[in-house]
Amino acid sequence: MRCPKCGHDNKENAKFCVKCKADIRPVLIEEPTWKWHLKVLAIIYAILGIAYILLRIFLKD
Repeated sequence: MRCPKCGHDNKENAKFCVKCKADIRPVLIEEPTWKWHLKVLAIIYAILGIAYILLRIFLKD
């Protein structure tokens, strides 16, 4: 496994670089769940709804 910091070739199962001692363990990135998407959409719709109501109040003719 190549060190992203110094480029040294290390063993495949190494946790730290032999040369620069940097952490070379792979970083696991989690995919967002449907609950996260639902929560974000609810927040966006709430903000848009409040903005719509405030604009209607302030821009009344």
